Amino acid sequence: MPAPLVSVITPCLNASAYIGDCLDSVLAQSLDDWEHIIVDDGSTDDSFAIAADRASGDKRIRLYRHENNRGVGAARNHALRSARGRYIAFLDADDLWLSEKLSVQIGMMRENNWAFSFTNYGIIDARGNDIKDHVNIPSCMRYRDMLRNTAIGCLTVVIDSSQVMNISMPEESIARQDYVLWCRIMKSGFDAHGIDRVLAKYRVLDSSRSRNKLDAARRMWIFYRRYEYLNPVLSSWYFLNYVVNAFRKYY
Repeated sequence: MPAPLVSVITPCLNASAYIGDCLDSVLAQSLDDWEHIIVDDGSTDDSFAIAADRASGDKRIRLYRHENNRGVGAARNHALRSARGRYIAFLDADDLWLSEKLSVQIGMMRENNWAFSFTNYGIIDARGNDIKDHVNIPSCMRYRDMLRNTAIGCLTVVIDSSQVMNISMPEESIARQDYVLWCRIMKSGFDAHGIDRVLAKYRVLDSSRSRNKLDAARRMWIFYRRYEYLNPVLSSWYFLNYVVNAFRKYY
């Protein structure tokens, strides 16, 4: 088969309640030139079986499995190594896209020759009920902006792999894997362009790591010190900004 225009990267762990809806939101895209690469990361529920059932009816869906849980970074990297599309998009197994997501975003990226873009998104609960209809995003993010503000939702990101080389994430469990990648791309000279249109829905679960604010804060501090090598004073300054912006995002 010819290479698709877009590769959709989905790590999955015990998401049997949501993986079907996630897949359906990709299948419903008005732009249909894509492949959906799902890596089941050692699920102990029916996630793999549900994904396999969908994959059996559509050759664009490619499914891999880790026998043991290796972490979301390893699952995403497995999918990234298998990706054939020019554009790389990210969608976790419990999140959703609106049907025009890829057509709008890829269209704007091609028109403006953007290497990195992200969009607005809404927040839903475990049952799909709206918690917040949109999260405000800036029109452009640069490296120092990212140190202060986690405004980029992973489920909204698309990267042009013909411009950005070596797309991969750290695999340590303590890392903010996506955040490390965004900053690495920005440090190499690319800005992230925001599209102020709700094109995705982020699902907040009681078990979500991001729901655990203390754990999220701890990982941000580790990011400043271990991955960006910032001194304690700078780390404290950026961390304070991060806390304020995180509060604004959800409340």
